[in-house]
Amino acid sequence: MANKIVISFEGDNVKVVYAASKSSGSVIRKALTFANDEFDGFLQRDKNKEFIVVYDFKTFFSDLLYVPPLKGKYLKGIIESEIRKRFHNGKEFSFAYTILGDKLLEGKKRTEVFVFAADNSDIENILFRFARYRKIVTHLIPRAYSLAQTVPFSEEPVLCVSSTGMDKNLFLLKGGNLLFLRVAQGIEKGINDFDMQNINMTINHCRQSLKINPLQVLLIGSACSEYNAGMAVILPVVCV
Repeated sequence: MANKIVISFEGDNVKVVYAASKSSGSVIRKALTFANDEFDGFLQRDKNKEFIVVYDFKTFFSDLLYVPPLKGKYLKGIIESEIRKRFHNGKEFSFAYTILGDKLLEGKKRTEVFVFAADNSDIENILFRFARYRKIVTHLIPRAYSLAQTVPFSEEPVLCVSSTGMDKNLFLLKGGNLLFLRVAQGIEKGINDFDMQNINMTINHCRQSLKINPLQVLLIGSACSEYNAGMAVILPVVCV
C-alpha cells in the first residue's frame, strides 16, 4: 500500500491530505488545514520528503489549439510556438497539453489540443517554498485538473463551477477532458447573482466562440453548499 501526501493551496488556506493508494482506490488517513502563513512551520516539522501539490494559478494561459497532425517532439515544438505567440508577457513558461483528436477544418486535417501554461517564475516560487526545507514536489497540478477528476464522466460537455474564496473556477469538460478554463473574480464567497452573470456569460462564450453547447452546469464543493443566488442559470444546475 503506497502512501501519498497531497498539498492543496486554496485561497488563504493550505490543506494537507495523507492518503494510502490501494488497488481498489485511495483511502484518506488524515487531513489537516493550515493558514497560509502557518504552512512553512508544517513543512519544517513534517518528516516526509515527497509531496504532490495542487495549486490555484492566478496567472495562466489556456486555450484550444488546432495544429498540424504531427507527433512527438515536432508536435510539442509547434504547440510551444503557438503558446509563445499568444502568451504575451515575455517570460519563460512551462506547459501541459492534451490531444483531443483530429478535425477537418477548411478542408485541412488538424489536431485539436487543449493547452495550459504558467510562468516559470510562479512555478519556481512554489518549488522554492518546499526546497528550502529539503522537500521534493513530485507533481505540480493546476487546480482545475484536480477538480476535473471529481466530476462524473460525461460524453456530453458540462460546465463545472467551483469556489475558492472570492475566485470562481469555471471549466468545460467533455469525455473527462478540459476544453476551456477561466477564473472569475467574485464579490464575496460562495455563489451569488454576480457569479450567475459570469456563469451565463461563460455559457454564451462556449456556444458562440467555441461552438460547444454545454449540457448542464455542475457545482462542485462549496459552490454548491454556499449557493445564495436568486438569478436563474440558462442551463440546468446540478450539485456534485
